Amino acid sequence: MELEDGKSEYDHSHFNRCIARDELMSTWNLNEADSRTIGVISIKTRRKKNNNKARWEMGERMSWVNKSGSELLEKKCKDLDKTKSRAPFCEGWSERCTSDRTGVGGILPK
Repeated sequence: MELEDGKSEYDHSHFNRCIARDELMSTWNLNEADSRTIGVISIKTRRKKNNNKARWEMGERMSWVNKSGSELLEKKCKDLDKTKSRAPFCEGWSERCTSDRTGVGGILPK
């Protein structure tokens, strides 16, 4: 997954406010300090944004979207079909609890 920041149209990346435990279902903010375990998307984002070295083995496996084939993970932002309703990278909608039971979100990945 590529974080497309730097250009004016990508100043606010499409996943900036929705990464953390269970990545796409949480409302955790990338800019706030947090001690929870985070997943690979969050690690890559922090690495890209702060020039940190990543420890990939520390990433939490996403229980509900792991190996889903979602467009968000496979395509660049500019290549996503933004005409789709609800989410440009998913098919359908399914509400679920995050694995730490602190939030509810919804997505039905491809």
